[in-house]
Amino acid sequence: MARTIDLSNTHIMESSWRCYNVLTGGSSAHGIPPLVKSNAFKNSKLVEVRVRKSGRTVGKRWYSNVNVEDTSLTREMVRTNVPRLSSYSLNRYFGPPEEEQKATPEVKATPEPATVIPALLDLQNTNNSKSSPMKKVSDVESVDVDVLDEQKIIETIHSAEKFKPGFLKMSDMKWKLLVRTVLRGKNIMLTGPSGEGKTLSVHALKAALGRPFFYINLGNMQDPQTALIGKTHFKEGEGTHFEESYFVKALKTPNAIILLDEFSRLNDDAENILMSVLDYNQRYLRLTESEDSETVNVAEGVCFVATANMGNEYTSTKVLDRAMLDRFSRVEVDELDKKSRVDLMHELYPNVPNKKLQHIAELAHQIHVDYYSDSPRVENLISTRMCVETAEYINDGFLLKEAAEVTIYPFFDRDGGDDSARTFVKMIIQKFGEETRPSIDGTDVVEPDNDQPLFGDDDFDILK
Repeated sequence: MARTIDLSNTHIMESSWRCYNVLTGGSSAHGIPPLVKSNAFKNSKLVEVRVRKSGRTVGKRWYSNVNVEDTSLTREMVRTNVPRLSSYSLNRYFGPPEEEQKATPEVKATPEPATVIPALLDLQNTNNSKSSPMKKVSDVESVDVDVLDEQKIIETIHSAEKFKPGFLKMSDMKWKLLVRTVLRGKNIMLTGPSGEGKTLSVHALKAALGRPFFYINLGNMQDPQTALIGKTHFKEGEGTHFEESYFVKALKTPNAIILLDEFSRLNDDAENILMSVLDYNQRYLRLTESEDSETVNVAEGVCFVATANMGNEYTSTKVLDRAMLDRFSRVEVDELDKKSRVDLMHELYPNVPNKKLQHIAELAHQIHVDYYSDSPRVENLISTRMCVETAEYINDGFLLKEAAEVTIYPFFDRDGGDDSARTFVKMIIQKFGEETRPSIDGTDVVEPDNDQPLFGDDDFDILK
């Protein structure tokens, strides 16, 4: 016989902390004790809020657990009154619907596969052998664009998101701007924090559009005259001859993408040489300073893409001349959020447990929050590149705290002892809890806490 209960005071549990009134569907407003709710959730019972009708505690609320089968509640009634309740919770109380029971064949339980070092799992699938972002660039399929077909160019620009590589976590709009820059032979500068994919996005761009590509690193250029123009050689019996630079060859290549990396580190001599090259009204390179010097005209369709780190935290950078900046359009490459970082690391290292990837992204997020707080304890951010490198170490069987010794801790100052930035970072990692190390034989090894003594007092009782 079904028990008659007051449905207006009865709640069904969605979780151990969230409950809904089974009649109105509203969230609980009775302040049901957590222990009562937790017990009801674990045992698939309802919580009935009752009121004392007699005695010294008349009017006082009290709680009792009720079995669903002891009431007149039906699955359909609860689903109608509490539409927010998930199917999972309904199945906990009423079991799966009859149609699912008939359609689902009996499946024998299979043991979970043993956990091994993720890198060993990668060997079983050749598709995962190219794990780093730069290696995945070689897998990008290029689109065919006729540079003389105006309609095809416009169609390609506005459908750019369809061929954006999956590993490139850049907004569709910014990717579209990059594609337009290349197809129109313009200049564009990518700015933003170090390690967030500026250089990678240019490599992805050249692969997606199938363009000739030239890489010029302005950050380590010691002799701009030789690196950007060339050098005169003397050979006995042949006299002097001029050998043009790699940069000059790039300028002569139609529809080429020329990446000017570390643009904010170029010196004054290099800046003077590039002024006329990057000016849309000039677009030439003078080989010498003489009046009758030979000039090299920039070929048709050549696109210049510069990458620059702007900000006081980047030493050895310079404030770029306004005239130079005016030669570029600007796109800011933002720091990735937690979800995008987890998605990227999972795509590169699919066998690393998602929980570990979330810990890496959460660490970077907490450092970001502290860095931009009113009284920060850290002096650096954790970039996406650092997150990916950390995931790579974990993929090879290292623990997060071990990988951090190489990829994260060196960027944070240890001065100050317990108040140092490095200690602050370590404390965040410790809060993630105990780590297990995947092993070659498929067993999880729980790592002991190195701060605990190797032996306890009880171990020496035998000596007494």
